[in-house]
Parts: sequence; structure tokens; C-alpha cells
Amino acid sequence: MQSFSFVDMWASMGWPARSVVVVLAIMSVYSLGITVERVATFVRARARSLRFVLELAQTLKKRDRPAALRLAQAGESAAVRLRLRDYTLRTAEHNVAVGMARVPAPWATRVDVFRRYDVDAGNVTRVLNLCLEAGDAEAGLRICTAVSPCWIVWGTFGEGGEWLRAFLALDMTAIPARIQGAATVVRGQLTLSSDPAAAWALGTEGLKLCREADDQYWVAVGLNLLAEIALHTGRIDEAAVSADEALAIAQAADDGWNEGYALGTRAAIAARRGKLREAEQLATASVTVPVD
Repeated sequence: MQSFSFVDMWASMGWPARSVVVVLAIMSVYSLGITVERVATFVRARARSLRFVLELAQTLKKRDRPAALRLAQAGESAAVRLRLRDYTLRTAEHNVAVGMARVPAPWATRVDVFRRYDVDAGNVTRVLNLCLEAGDAEAGLRICTAVSPCWIVWGTFGEGGEWLRAFLALDMTAIPARIQGAATVVRGQLTLSSDPAAAWALGTEGLKLCREADDQYWVAVGLNLLAEIALHTGRIDEAAVSADEALAIAQAADDGWNEGYALGTRAAIAARRGKLREAEQLATASVTVPVD
């Protein structure tokens, strides 16, 4: 059997092919560096989180039982839980505004939003449990919606989907359509990788609620979701209609994030249709949309 020789292969290649190999090698090294950095960040964050838990446990041990009982009897423990809920909600919604470029911020600050979540994930889980126990659907849905980009980045789709399923199963009578709609769209995003059909149903339902609430940001998010699902399932014309509407809404609102998303989908649609030059132009435009 003839042995493989990289040197012989290289010698037989023209420079266009060699350029592709060099670019792929650079991309591989870059991706490896990103992976190593992400693992290091994850380990450091876990270590900080563990120290926090141990310090908190030691603090609680120092408190005598009668004092804790008196605190609960005075209703102060409930007040502390409410303050923790409000702080978590306020912080999560501020962070998602920064991370998703809805408010001006340096790029490094946007990246730190996702790094910080891993440190605070334990507190978020605690607050979501408190909200679920109290039947506080509105706060729970708002927190889930706000931290959902972190679930997507870290790949914890199942965790996020289960939280949203639980909160959306509560009484929605008094919950504003904009909150229900955004949460339902997010649940669709988290479901896409495992069940595109269910994600389509959730995206359609969420989009309807967002339209009723006239929340243009989330209307664009919902349309982008439906466009992506249609693209992945081979319904190119449907994908184009949703992407075009999302793009128009985003551009009218100066919403760089959804504009870039829609342009990326349109680039993929153009490529599927064999319009490679148009695909290249749209892809370039998608990553050069200003988001500050």
C-alpha cells in the first residue's frame, strides 16, 4: 500500500490550494487557542464559585439557630429573598442588554458578560427555584430570557429549556404578552438543535405574542429564528420571506444584532440558490454591521 507523504502532496499542489491549506491551518490553531482559553476561564470561574460557596457555608455555620429562627419569624428572610430576586433580575437584564449590543459598551465588556454568568450560575439557579416555588412566573420568565444567550453560548440547551417549560406552564393570565412572547421565542431557540418541528411551533407562537405586544426587537428575533429553521429544513423560500422581514425591522430600529443575523441567513440562502457572489457580499455585510 502506498504511504502518504505530506511533502509530496504539498509539492504537487498549486499555490491556490496551498493558500487554502495555510488558511485552514491558521483557523485550526486559532480555534484551539479559543478552546484552551475557554477551558481556562471555565476552570477559574468554577474555582471562584466554589470558594464563594464554601465561604457562605462557613458564614451560615457561625449563625446560631435561634437567631436564624427569629430572622424567619420577623419576615426578614422573605425580604432577603425578594432583594436577591430583584438584584438577579436587574443584573441579568442589564447584562443581556450589554451582551446583545442593545446598549453601547466595549467589546471586552460584552465578552465578560458571558464569562461572568458561569460564576453567577449558582445564584441564578437558586433564584429561579425560589421564583418557581413562589409561582412567580413573570420574574422567572424575565430572568430566563435574560440569561438565555449564556445558555446558548455554553450549550446548556436542556437546562434552559426545562426552566422555560416549567415557568410557561404556570398561570399566564396576568403575564404581559411581550414577556410570554420573548420567553416562548427563546424556548424555540433552545429547542432548535434537538427538535426543529417543536422549535418552529414555539417560534410561531412566540412571534404572534411579540407582534401583539408590538415588541419589534423580539419580533425580529422570532423572524430570524423561523428563517433559520426554514433554512435548515430545506424551505428556502419561507426562510427568505422571514429573513427579509427581520432585516427590514432591524434596519428600521438600528438593531445591529438582528440585522447581522438576518444578513447571515440571507447569505446562506443565496449560497443554497447558487448565487455565490451575492452570498459572499451578504456574509461580509453580516459581520461588518456596527453593533455599538
